[in-house]
Amino acid sequence: MGYLNYFAEHAFELGLLGTDVRDMVTREVDGETFLYTTTSLSGGVTSYRVNEDGLPELIDLEEFSGASRLPVMHEVEIVTINGSQFLIVGSDSAHEMTGYRLADDGSIGRRHNVDWGPVDDGAAHIEFMTISGHTFVATASEHGSGISIFELTESGTELTYEIANHGQTILSTVAAMESVVIDGQTYLVTASTSQNEIQTFRVSSSGTLSETDAIGADSGLGINAPTAMEIVNVGAQTYAIVASSVSDSLSVVRVDAGGQLVPTDHVLDNLHTRFDNIGEMAVFDADGQIYILASGTDDGISLLTLLPNGRLQHIESVAWDGSNGLNSISSIEVVDLGSSLQVFIASGTGDGLFQFDFDVSQIGQSLTGTHADNTLQGTAQADVLSGDEGNDTLFGNAGNDILVDDWGADVFWGGSGMDTFVMRPDDGSIDTIMDFERGLDRLDFNNFGMLYSVQQITVVPTSAGARVSFRDEVFYIHSTDGYSLNSSDLFAESFLGPDRPFLMVETELHGTELIDNLIGGDSADTIYGYADDDFIYGGHGNDTIVGGIGADELDAGNGNDRLDGEGGDDILNGGAGNDVLNGGDGDDRLIGGAGSDVLDGGDGTDTAYYFGATAGLRADIMISGANTGDAAGDTYRSIENLFGSAYDDVLIGNDESNTIWGSNGNDSLYGRSGDDTLIGGAGLDALNGGNGNDTLIGGAGADALVGGAGTDRAQYT
Repeated sequence: MGYLNYFAEHAFELGLLGTDVRDMVTREVDGETFLYTTTSLSGGVTSYRVNEDGLPELIDLEEFSGASRLPVMHEVEIVTINGSQFLIVGSDSAHEMTGYRLADDGSIGRRHNVDWGPVDDGAAHIEFMTISGHTFVATASEHGSGISIFELTESGTELTYEIANHGQTILSTVAAMESVVIDGQTYLVTASTSQNEIQTFRVSSSGTLSETDAIGADSGLGINAPTAMEIVNVGAQTYAIVASSVSDSLSVVRVDAGGQLVPTDHVLDNLHTRFDNIGEMAVFDADGQIYILASGTDDGISLLTLLPNGRLQHIESVAWDGSNGLNSISSIEVVDLGSSLQVFIASGTGDGLFQFDFDVSQIGQSLTGTHADNTLQGTAQADVLSGDEGNDTLFGNAGNDILVDDWGADVFWGGSGMDTFVMRPDDGSIDTIMDFERGLDRLDFNNFGMLYSVQQITVVPTSAGARVSFRDEVFYIHSTDGYSLNSSDLFAESFLGPDRPFLMVETELHGTELIDNLIGGDSADTIYGYADDDFIYGGHGNDTIVGGIGADELDAGNGNDRLDGEGGDDILNGGAGNDVLNGGDGDDRLIGGAGSDVLDGGDGTDTAYYFGATAGLRADIMISGANTGDAAGDTYRSIENLFGSAYDDVLIGNDESNTIWGSNGNDSLYGRSGDDTLIGGAGLDALNGGNGNDTLIGGAGADALVGGAGTDRAQYT
């Protein structure tokens, strides 16, 4: 049994009020759940009570009269005005917004015009925002251009701001509009059908708008004719999920503090999914996991989940079987009854509602690792376990789990159940699946760009599994039965998820004069922190990060990156790759990581750090060509100090006054000339000050201290 299971068809024989349903929306009152449907111009509004058993019960209906036509609103809204709730359905012939008062028993009251206008060309979308005790409503049109902002007060409605479409704003034929609050600041997010752009606006306490960022087809995100958008939170991150009909795509864009947009995923419909010419999308939260239902014109529906890293994972697709209502879907609504989730679907060619049950009993937990080496344990249900940077070990245990690969040499144990191992390119690290169950588990390689056929993957059977490779990525798969695996055991005849083209969008992020937390994406990012003490993470890709004034922490992630600390005592971490680290002014800590790095401390007393290395190394500030381990290939400019790893290191200074820490391990520290301070740390260390007046601190363990020429001091603490 899958997640989405057909339950029943409900034919209420409502004539024009039961056919061509355009939208559905739910409302909870005193523990009861009501479902409202709206149709095209010739129909009306219908209300149902959704009982505890999930079955809908017809409550009331109201036909549209000639004056209350529904010309443009694709998504109806339930709003509260002066303590009463209204279902806003569209605009009348005078371009005034119109709706119906809703009673607590679910019945539909008389029609009311709302004083938010006149609204040119009819308002297609409305969005309520509460800011500093003030209530604002934003209206936008699918057929016109621009946004109007109204403030709702006890004495009436006042137009506070209007912004038109022009060279910097993407407001022609707005297809979707949502608001979100990030770090106490309200932003309005819009999607334009004709201009194929997503844009964010900062909303002030007085209701005015200022543009903050835009992204779309012109900047490399392959959207064409957006039709729907939803905003969700996953952990501390905010994402906009955008459906586009002409490109047959679902896109995910992270909305950062400051309203900046960072694309995280972009997938396309294919023969194995059901969102061709996508027109309908429903997004919902089930036990902390975000799910997306998407449908188009290919008679079916696809279920996906949003992973914590902003990637979409296909779960299943269900096709029309001639009776389940999945042909020509016109609206989707998910009703949360606490003990169950019910999915109601309206068909553009059918009468009534079709109901599916979403199986919440399968859902486990969602866990994400950190940049360190993590061990993640799942439950007996369907868990989502995501590694991050580091060499992670993931245990799915029982249930149909999703185990997600990331950077590092990771180990996966799916456990019992039908598990999906989501692999991704991670710079040549070798990952291992320990218990692949033939005929049940599956490999998902959809994260690899330009991979469209199983024949592109090399599978070499081994005595107890297989070696799988694509480009320079290698995976070892061990079978549960101890026998060899071939391509047909690991993959179906073709990949079952959507197509995923390369996401080649270069993002530019800007901080503020205050403390910022800025996070890049998988592409090449350029990020500026400006003033104050910022944290900036570049993510994957070849990034350029500039900290600015302040004590900043810059973490480039993987890729060949350039980091500039500029002013302040900064921490610069290049991560894997061949990086260039410039500390600038201040006493900086430079962490090159794996790869051939350039460490330039700049002014101040700067330290090259190797504490994250996974093996012992040799680091010589003066003669760096002899370096080994994580220090191999590194070169130094204006570096005064060294900090070793937890293993057995050889650390050598230059002719200046150096401070060298051995950290853990049996280390050999040599100061050369200059008045040096050598600190062995734990382990059996050998310290040689060389020329100059040196201070030697052996630390724990039986250490050998040689002062060399000069007046030297052995210190014990």
